[in-house]
Amino acid sequence: MKKAYRDGLELFTKNEIFEGPNKEIIEILYTKDGVKKYFVELSGIPSCAHGDTIEEAIEEAIEKRDGIKPITDEERKKYSASDFKFNVRIFRRLTKACKTGVNEWLRHKNLDPSVMMTIDEIREVVPSQWVDRLESALK
Repeated sequence: MKKAYRDGLELFTKNEIFEGPNKEIIEILYTKDGVKKYFVELSGIPSCAHGDTIEEAIEEAIEKRDGIKPITDEERKKYSASDFKFNVRIFRRLTKACKTGVNEWLRHKNLDPSVMMTIDEIREVVPSQWVDRLESALK
């Protein structure tokens, strides 16, 4: 197997790629301990996501593509405070990161899903592309 980085996650590939029923591109990936994961890219308006199942990956990609409720000015001000602690739910909402990708990253970093971190703490352990997305969402 070869290393395959998808959205900053280190997974492994056997080059198992196929087309889904709605022209999605589906790739089977594996964790270091051999757990099967799926990575889907939607056709048309590009959007991609990880999932523990093909269905979950497609649903996550559709959710990302269709957008999530925008943050309010009040939320933006609160989240921009240097001492604000982000939980996984808020991090995912702002970055549009998929559930499986975040869970895999937490597992890889030995962090509990209930972890709460400031943006500076996040910057120390999260790939820069995700910090950039978070900061961009707060502008």
